[in-house]
Amino acid sequence: MDKAIDLLAPRQDEDGMSYCLVRVTEGRGRDERVLGLIRPGRRLRARVLERAGRVEEAVQTLRGSIVVGDTVMVGTVEDLAELLLRHGRMEELREQATGSYARHTVKYYVRALRERGPEAEAEALLRELIAAEPYPEAYRWGLLEQLVLQGRFGDAEEVARPTYGQLQNGLLESLVHALVQAGQACMALRIVEELDAAEELDAESDWALTNRVWLLGEAGRYEEALAYAAALPPEERPYADTVVAGVLEHLGRVDEAVEVLRTGDATSPWEAVELLARHGRGAEGLTGMPSFADEREAHRRRFGW
Repeated sequence: MDKAIDLLAPRQDEDGMSYCLVRVTEGRGRDERVLGLIRPGRRLRARVLERAGRVEEAVQTLRGSIVVGDTVMVGTVEDLAELLLRHGRMEELREQATGSYARHTVKYYVRALRERGPEAEAEALLRELIAAEPYPEAYRWGLLEQLVLQGRFGDAEEVARPTYGQLQNGLLESLVHALVQAGQACMALRIVEELDAAEELDAESDWALTNRVWLLGEAGRYEEALAYAAALPPEERPYADTVVAGVLEHLGRVDEAVEVLRTGDATSPWEAVELLARHGRGAEGLTGMPSFADEREAHRRRFGW
């Protein structure tokens, strides 16, 4: 280990070398020596201080590194919030989550309240921030996530609804994925279909168009998913091939799924191999596979790099 440190020590100004030094020495009893090599004020120094048991110094190191010149270092703000969360320093974490850096740290405070309670305080704080901020979408997402985890799916949809149709900050897609993960694919599909019927999907149609295939499949409407995919504009169909293959596999139509993956413009030949391997046909999948060199050449011809 000392030889590794000797090798890395003179190269601390090179990109990534400090990170390598910190990583390879973790748990090796060399923290004090590493601290002598990492310049003060660096985020990595706080990581080493923490693992050496010098938590207060780690906190102060991060606090002193948040602003560099006129720039707020978001990564440092988040590192500090994570450090406070790990060590249960709730009061300091709350200060971070309600102060100048709330946008970047409130999610950590909410997580702490979710784990340690009371959750009602987290909800109240998020609703307060949503009401007060001119651009509250980051807080809306935090509240949406919390409500879904609590099984309050209707309340979550109410939180997301004001953002529908926003090109940059719309939360419809986030809501859909959260609902599907919570086993509520039918509800997610109903919301999308109602918005589509009302012609309110325009700003978010880029994802809704091809992801409708996935969503129909998640809701168990497999034949509708295949019909929808077949009706997509030709330029959009390649983006749905992997999902179509998944629907076909679920229906037991494995060979058709393999054909979609092998002939699709946006799929990798290895996807077909993985599918066949799941059905005990891995050797068959490898037969006739192009070499990695051939794949690279095909990629170069297609994309120019």
